[in-house]
Amino acid sequence: MAGIFLSWSAADEQAVTALKNQLVTLNVPIWEYRDKMKVGQTIHETVLDAIEDSIASIVCFSDATFDKPWIQTELAWAY
Repeated sequence: MAGIFLSWSAADEQAVTALKNQLVTLNVPIWEYRDKMKVGQTIHETVLDAIEDSIASIVCFSDATFDKPWIQTELAWAY
């Protein structure tokens, strides 16, 4: 089932975990790497596939993480 792709960086983990928990409580299907990545999977390919298969993406960033290359990459892929 296609769901919501959740993008974030480590500095925002606490806030993102709270958001994810609220979405899960509302039965919103979430794709988030901690739950979905398997050992041996190529991260770029797996994340790009997840974004393409999702109905929407939530890109979470803060002043500490808005310029992180990985956040910018996922934002570009989602757009």
